Amino acid sequence: MKIPSGLLSALTQEDTLFVKHILDLYELSEKRAMPVFSAFMDMGRRAVCEDILSALKLNGCFYGGFDGAERNVLGFYPDFLEPEFSDFPIKCVKFSFRKADKLSHRDILGSLMAMQIKREMVGDIIISEGCAEAMVYDTIASEAESICKIGRVGVSASLIDAPDIMPERNFRLISGTVPSMRIDCIAALAMNVSREKASAALRSEKIMLNYRTVSDNDRAVSEGDILSVRGYGKFRIGKIGGETKKGRIHLTIEKYE
Repeated sequence: MKIPSGLLSALTQEDTLFVKHILDLYELSEKRAMPVFSAFMDMGRRAVCEDILSALKLNGCFYGGFDGAERNVLGFYPDFLEPEFSDFPIKCVKFSFRKADKLSHRDILGSLMAMQIKREMVGDIIISEGCAEAMVYDTIASEAESICKIGRVGVSASLIDAPDIMPERNFRLISGTVPSMRIDCIAALAMNVSREKASAALRSEKIMLNYRTVSDNDRAVSEGDILSVRGYGKFRIGKIGGETKKGRIHLTIEKYE
């Protein structure tokens, strides 16, 4: 299956190989008339997939083990089958430990990587007091379940059907006014810099909108969009308010902490 030239020119060599692999999975699903699934991918790779699937008018279903997961598996289904999340090859490994002990996302991921488990076999990792839950591919679930120590912390691992805890999103609110909902204006407010510096960041391809690189200043931004700026962090466009007497727009931006 051929990738549209317009999209192909916008892809890196690594992303081109990734897309070809995804299209191979689609063709395998069609050939065998059965569901076929990718490995876990981050939101950037998901955005690439969504663009390709849309351009080629292909149907795919994304799922990461729970609603709102940031790392997802892409599933292809033949037309006669209805997608079911229970079909996805995702398991949840729960690590329990003393509440006095502290483990980070990096600690959990490091322990999994130390077992030669590849990053694409691991989805979201959720941390809570005395508990951590990792979404993993079913083929490595038993290996993950065998972990009894993470760093210096003793843990008890078990497989559960679905995560017991949901990730907490912490934000710092940024409020201000902008002359328009153009991305250069929004980025300037989020970065707390001049519009000229925001434009320079766009030209240098340091800004992503909904996980896609943007370079044109006049791209429109909407409520709920995700803005990522290299060196500044990740932001979600919050409530768009009314206008001031001078015609500027009240805006709230949520910065991920």
